[in-house]
Amino acid sequence: MQDVSFIKILAFIGVFSLGFIALGASASLIGHILLQYQPLLRKVSGFIIIIFALHLIGILEIKKFYQEKHWVKLNTNKGWAESFFLLAFFWNRLISLLTKS
Repeated sequence: MQDVSFIKILAFIGVFSLGFIALGASASLIGHILLQYQPLLRKVSGFIIIIFALHLIGILEIKKFYQEKHWVKLNTNKGWAESFFLLAFFWNRLISLLTKS
């Protein structure tokens, strides 16, 4: 009985660790890709900052920046039970993807 529990504990720790290793590896990959395009990203972000600055000091007027967007939430306050089941559903999907062989 203790051997089975120990194996389950090791499997849980292993799958949990693999999930975080996968997140770290994907973040590293995204960082490497962004590093390759750094000169282009610098030029594009500099252009965007200049446009924002010209708008801020009043030389360039962008009407889209004066608009507001409101998200209407329709009576969705169902309490803690909805949050629990939503978390359980997505956690189940995550674990099933990670442990699929």
